[in-house]
Amino acid sequence: VVDGAKDRLATVPAGKASSALDGWACIALVVVTPLLFVRGTFTVFTIPKATFVVLVAAVLVTAEMATMVAWGVHRRSDRRVEVLSGLLAVAVVVATMTSAVPAVAFTGVGVRYSGAVTYLAYAVILRASARGLSGSLARHLMPAFGGTSLVVVGYALVQAAGHDPLSWATSLS
Repeated sequence: VVDGAKDRLATVPAGKASSALDGWACIALVVVTPLLFVRGTFTVFTIPKATFVVLVAAVLVTAEMATMVAWGVHRRSDRRVEVLSGLLAVAVVVATMTSAVPAVAFTGVGVRYSGAVTYLAYAVILRASARGLSGSLARHLMPAFGGTSLVVVGYALVQAAGHDPLSWATSLS
């Protein structure tokens, strides 16, 4: 260890030392994760994409638990983010339970595998990302997530009314 480096590292609080890295990692997760599910990227390699999202969510939950156990550090995200991610999780669970085929709604259709498990992983990633970001950056996450959610809900309502403007492939395999 370089002279004094060990002492300098010992004086940096655990929460402060990782906050910059947490911020960049959270921004990367928020940007990269949805890009994995762009319509044009649905190929035979979709299972690894869904696996990636679930794995990222599991790593984030494990990291949060390890931080709480090892250092006693627990950072709460903005309450609005927790409510929003909780509402997303509740909506996904209700939609899955009321589906005509709950097993398919849980895992997703054959090739895509973007069912309830994937969307619950998104809720975990949203919550963990908001907790890892600083207050000013976390405030920008809410309008971004809320705005994109409104677009998705609006498009779902258009589809439910039978007026889908896009032609979708009948099979992706």
